[in-house]
Formats: sequence, structure tokens, C-alpha cells
Amino acid sequence: MKTDRARTTRLVAAALLALAPLALVACNTVSGVGQDLEETSNNTKKAFSGKSSADAGSKSSTSNDTAARN
Repeated sequence: MKTDRARTTRLVAAALLALAPLALVACNTVSGVGQDLEETSNNTKKAFSGKSSADAGSKSSTSNDTAARN
């Protein structure tokens, strides 16, 4: 019975170690999604306030913004 518990513990530890690099890669993706949501929010606020992106002095939301971040 003790060996089953040790084997299970090792299996869980090995699984966590195998998944750790995937979690680190996902952080970059989540960060990018956060930036996109923030930019969308800012553009929506500008649209509702009647300001164009030229009036606000910032660039508009284009695919170039995404390319610049990557």
C-alpha cells in the first residue's frame, strides 16, 4: 500500500513537471489577450465619447499594432 502511494506521488510530480513549460508559454498568450482587450476598451471609450484616434493623438487599432507588440 505504501508503494502505491509513492508511485502515485511520483506520477503526479512527473505530470506537473511535464506541464510546467506549457504554463509558461501560456503566460505570453494571456498577456497578449489582455493587451488586446485593453486596446479594444480604449477604442470603445473613444468611439462613445466622439473622439477619433487622430484627435486623441494616438494611433488607430490596426493589424500593425499587433505586429509591433510581437
